[in-house]
Amino acid sequence: MKKALRYGIALASLVLLGSMAFAQVTIVMPTVVFDEDGGNAEENAIAQALNAQFADTASGPFADAITGMTSTINGQLGKFDKQEKLALGFGNATAYAGQGATMQGYQGYKLFSVMAGGIAGFQLPSMNIDEIAKIPGSMMKESDVYAGIAGAVPVFNIGINAETVFGLIGLGDVFNNMYFNLKFGGGKINENFTFESKKYAVDIESFTLGMGVNYQLLPSIGLLGGFVRWRGINLGAGLTIQNSSFVISLPFDTMSESVSVPVIVDSNTYTATGTMEAVPTVRVGSTVTTFTIPLEATTSIQTLWLFNVNFGLGADFVFGNSDVVAEATSPINLGLAVDGMASLSPTITPGSVKLDLGTRGISPSLTRMRIMAGLGNNFGPLKLDVPLYYYLNSGFAIGVTLGVVW
Repeated sequence: MKKALRYGIALASLVLLGSMAFAQVTIVMPTVVFDEDGGNAEENAIAQALNAQFADTASGPFADAITGMTSTINGQLGKFDKQEKLALGFGNATAYAGQGATMQGYQGYKLFSVMAGGIAGFQLPSMNIDEIAKIPGSMMKESDVYAGIAGAVPVFNIGINAETVFGLIGLGDVFNNMYFNLKFGGGKINENFTFESKKYAVDIESFTLGMGVNYQLLPSIGLLGGFVRWRGINLGAGLTIQNSSFVISLPFDTMSESVSVPVIVDSNTYTATGTMEAVPTVRVGSTVTTFTIPLEATTSIQTLWLFNVNFGLGADFVFGNSDVVAEATSPINLGLAVDGMASLSPTITPGSVKLDLGTRGISPSLTRMRIMAGLGNNFGPLKLDVPLYYYLNSGFAIGVTLGVVW
């Protein structure tokens, strides 16, 4: 009989598994078996009665606990089935991160420039900068939020004054006032942080490849012996390929449901009580590839031979693809004790919850207008720049660039 009961519980679990698939949230509940031949006649009778109750997954007190636990899990995890706004946010942030190792503050150089740096791009739901720290919590509460984060480090940018370089072979007039640059780089960032007493883990990976052409529309002008220098107006265009992956681990609070299964044997009531618990950590990951055609106009002013301030306007035409996937696995544990019969201990097989949801094929915003600014320092040919970008509709990027301009 005991074997038959085990097979019945297993079959019920398989039926339950099929009925509890919500989108791609797959739930298997714990199974409980009391040994019906392990004690005296009274204990065996109680064990038999409890087994009958725990085998009933369609009605009765254990079925009620299963229904409550299922509702809790689906309510917390099922919302990850559609994340189109999140995919759009990560797509936009990745395009913003293509601005790494900028030369916007030092155009009009004589021969070459070599810059290196990093940048972080953010798409926020609003203009409130505090939203950056709230993104993980918003993802846990709402799942689909218009937000995204991307980074690119290290990135290198090598530029040449085409008129000067090609002038060495007699082609200087063909490339009058033109500058070419090649941008490349990428790497990984792994960080852990705590916000509102919750611990999060973040993994970022990036790859950048781009090329650009700039035209010095108005030349650089020095005033007061170089005390003040206006670097003219520079027009730029190009193509940047940016690939970025972002994974964040979201630690959910314990999901629990009380279990209370009473049986009556010889006019006495015995109750198996306990708690089912699952503590899932959801890993939300984005994979984005963008192709950006930037158009921009920039200018900068150098003062005291040391300080440099730049400004600019631009527009990005962005094509690409953004995917967001949410995954999680967690056991569903159950602890039980039988009131009035402490010697009865069941064999419990833990259940499980598995999440595998995704939103794929979302395109970033096609056109993004931006305002640019930067503050830097000159130490002879050594240059430092901190560029800041604001993209209309609450997009931001900030970076650090260090290099040599000759």
